[in-house]
Amino acid sequence: MNEEDKTANAQVLCGKCKVPIQGPTEPTEDSIFKCPDCGASDTHADVMKEVGEYFHDTTARTLQSHMKKAARSSKMITYKGKDVADREYKFILSTI
Repeated sequence: MNEEDKTANAQVLCGKCKVPIQGPTEPTEDSIFKCPDCGASDTHADVMKEVGEYFHDTTARTLQSHMKKAARSSKMITYKGKDVADREYKFILSTI
């Protein structure tokens, strides 16, 4: 399975409880999604925005880790990038 397939089948989880959130099967931007355990909720538009930020940051951290490893094992390459800041996400993906 390639990376695109993994993200296409990923579930949106509550960032705190790590359980799938619930909402309508055919949402509009204003549809509300909610964690069945803790009650965290938001609109579909904001959930997708948060998940996008989670995906971007997680991917950036992975790339950063690979770049640091490559730089450590090479005398010709240096890495001077800033670390991607850690933060808590209200909603995350089950698989990346």
